[in-house]
Amino acid sequence: MMYFIHSRYKLIANRLFKRYLNLSYKNFIRHNTSSLVKVIVNEAVNVTEIYWFLLVLLSELLVFLFIYSLLMFVNYKITLIISLIIAVVGVAVKLLISKNIKYSGVKREKYQKMFYEILNKNFNNVKMIKLQSKNENFAELQYASDKYVEARILGGTLQQIPRY
Repeated sequence: MMYFIHSRYKLIANRLFKRYLNLSYKNFIRHNTSSLVKVIVNEAVNVTEIYWFLLVLLSELLVFLFIYSLLMFVNYKITLIISLIIAVVGVAVKLLISKNIKYSGVKREKYQKMFYEILNKNFNNVKMIKLQSKNENFAELQYASDKYVEARILGGTLQQIPRY
């Protein structure tokens, strides 16, 4: 399974890189290169994580169906009552958590892009950095990295909660 996931990452990253290289010069200069690098590196990882989660979900679904059918065979009345309780809890969790996960993903993408832009801007302008205050550039990077980490922590925490 890991081979499949990592080979998907390689395929997606290579396709994105090839697509960016084949852009016309006019379109290429309209895009920020740090944004392009971020998409190739991080968003390709995020897409492959979706594949991973789908495969895990499929395997867990098969186990759940086996256990559920066994419970139905043993005592169908209690199984139906437990199923109703689980369904109510599942709907409540979905209503409370789904919006927060989406919001966390949007924040992560925004601050990660900012983080890459700051790095790219500062590494491309080394002469200017040497002449001006280094603290100003570091404070900008510190802010972006702090916000990015906060978004990743929130997203990672919320992803651990079952969403049904």
